[in-house]
Amino acid sequence: QHQMERWFDSFDHFFGIYATRNKQLWEEYAMGLISKDALRQERFRYPLQQVGAPITTEWALQIDSDFLHTTSTKTRLVSHARQVVEHISQHMPVCIISNGFTQVQHDKIARSGLRPFLTHIVLSEEVGINKPDIRIFQHALHLVGRQPDEVLMVGDGYMSDITRNFSVKEFKDNKVNLINNILLKAHKEAAAAL
Repeated sequence: QHQMERWFDSFDHFFGIYATRNKQLWEEYAMGLISKDALRQERFRYPLQQVGAPITTEWALQIDSDFLHTTSTKTRLVSHARQVVEHISQHMPVCIISNGFTQVQHDKIARSGLRPFLTHIVLSEEVGINKPDIRIFQHALHLVGRQPDEVLMVGDGYMSDITRNFSVKEFKDNKVNLINNILLKAHKEAAAAL
């Protein structure tokens, strides 16, 4: 659609440039160093600029818009995720906290089949606080009526999901690497659709 093959030898060539910069941009966004608009503009502008493509702001934003639309239609979950979330929801509140963009997250959650099992969805864009700022975690704790030592936190990113100021029982073992690999694969598939 955007003739990316004109500028990149392969999808892996594109993704190798894109993924590193995209990760940096999300970290900068989490820390409040850049805006949502800057992230959206830069993540596709950067790889195209690296290969000499005549990238404009409008083109970068169009690619990003198409990417967000494609991403929001992806519904594949980590194996058994639905069953685990459903089971947990029968015993305690389940809350998702995300720095992801509001509309994309709501669409993904609705299409994933997880929504009926979630007590709350806390999106940084809606509350005005990004992870890992402790206040977003405190907000979620308030919503579910729990103390830090009463919750189990499952995260796929150390930078945005774990904070030294927040005392929770961490679920962190080899499955985190599996989750990261699955998320990376889903991200690659969405980008490849462009």
